[in-house]
Amino acid sequence: MPSRAAHDWLALEEAASANLNKVAGGFLGYESNSSSQTGITTTTDLTGVTVDVTTNTSRLIRIDVLAIVTIQTAAADYVGRILRDGSNIGTWAQRSGGGASGVASHTGFTWDTPSADTHTYKANLARSSGSGTLDVNGTAPSNAKILVQDLGSTS
Repeated sequence: MPSRAAHDWLALEEAASANLNKVAGGFLGYESNSSSQTGITTTTDLTGVTVDVTTNTSRLIRIDVLAIVTIQTAAADYVGRILRDGSNIGTWAQRSGGGASGVASHTGFTWDTPSADTHTYKANLARSSGSGTLDVNGTAPSNAKILVQDLGSTS
């Protein structure tokens, strides 16, 4: 077997280290609710659908939210939002112009490029019009969930 000079291995190691930040970091955090929420009429955080994650610089983060929303008693439109550290960064659910009561399963995601720090991601839900109340299922396996993933470098 031919031998390699030590500097060849050192060059390979340096090249690998330089590209390591470009690799996806994968799973960062996941949470789900364990009890239903009922009677939602104003902006309400989904209980248990909050996760704290630590991110590095220049990372592309994907946040997924899944929830089953039931409109009770009367027609209502609603919007579900994804927040980072209390600020809206995306929408995971939206219903407008719908009829009376009914059930809808929603899944949505958004991208984020946060600063290097620990961040809190969460989902909320609000009635945007109408008079119906909203319920969010809390029974597994159809309970509300949030998943945060590191997809890799932004550069």
